[in-house]
Amino acid sequence: MTEVGAIRSVISGLKRVSSRPRGRNTFFKQYSSKGVNVSAVSEDTIREALERVRSDTGRVDSIVAAFAGAGDPVRSSKIMRAVKAIFPEATAEVISDLEGLHRACFGDKPGVVVVSGTGAGAFGRDHSGNFHRAGGWGHLFDDEGSAFWIATQIICHALRFRDGITDFDPVFERLLEFYDLKTIEDIINVQTETQFKSRIAAFAQPALDMGSLLAEAIMHEGIQLLAKRTIAVIEKTDASKEIHVSGGMFTSSKYLRAFQTVIKPVRVISFEGRVDHEIARLASLSMLQSNST
Repeated sequence: MTEVGAIRSVISGLKRVSSRPRGRNTFFKQYSSKGVNVSAVSEDTIREALERVRSDTGRVDSIVAAFAGAGDPVRSSKIMRAVKAIFPEATAEVISDLEGLHRACFGDKPGVVVVSGTGAGAFGRDHSGNFHRAGGWGHLFDDEGSAFWIATQIICHALRFRDGITDFDPVFERLLEFYDLKTIEDIINVQTETQFKSRIAAFAQPALDMGSLLAEAIMHEGIQLLAKRTIAVIEKTDASKEIHVSGGMFTSSKYLRAFQTVIKPVRVISFEGRVDHEIARLASLSMLQSNST
C-alpha cells in the first residue's frame, strides 16, 4: 500500500499530517503536533516533532512538507534534513506555505493566492511556470496586515499611551482583559513565551470585533500594504482576474470586506478547503501516474 503524507505548517509551525494510501478505500488521517516555529527552533526540535508524527503514521512513501519560511534555502535545507532523518524511505519535497496554498487552489496552473494569518504575503505562478512572491518575509521585517502585525501595532500604541505620548483608545482596556493583565507594561512578558507569535496574533480579531477606531485604522494601513504586494504579484503573473485568499484574518468579515474594496476590480475568493488534504491528493495522483508509466 502506497502512502503519501502532506505535512503542513501554518505560519507558527508543524500543525498536521495527512496520509493518503493507494487503493479503493482511500482516506485521510489528521494528526496534531506541538507547533514548531521554523525560524526560531533547532533542527533537533523539528526532528522531535516529526518523530511524534512518525510514531503515529508509520511508513510513508512520499512526503510534501509546506512550512512558513521554507521558501528560504537555508530553512528549506534544515527541514529537508529533518524529514529525511525521520522518514528515510520516503521521497520528500519541501515548499513554502504560500506555495502549498497555491498548489491546493490551482495545482500546476497559473494563479495568485494571498495569506493573512499570523503572517501575510502574496504568491503567484505565471503562464511560463515561474513563481512570484511579495511579502511573507517574517515578523521582524514584514507581515503587514497579518494578525501578528495588527496586534503588535496595537500593543505599541498601548505602551505609548502608558508613556504619556499618545491618546487613550478603548482597545487598551480590551488588551488588559484579553491577556489578564494588571498594567499595560505587563504585556511585555508575552514575548518571552515559546509560542509568543500565535499568542500575540490571537488579539487581532478581538480588537477588531470591538469596533476600536485605532484597531481599524491599523487594519486598513496593513491591508493597503498587503494589497500593494498582491497587485505586484498579479501584474507579474498576469494569471487571472481573481485571487484566492486564506488565513485567520480573512475569516473576519470586516477584514475581508476591506481587502476586497482595496483590491477591486479583482475578484476575491476565500479558500474553504484543506490545504494538507489537497497537497496529499495531488501528490498521490502524481505517484499513481508515475507508477503507471
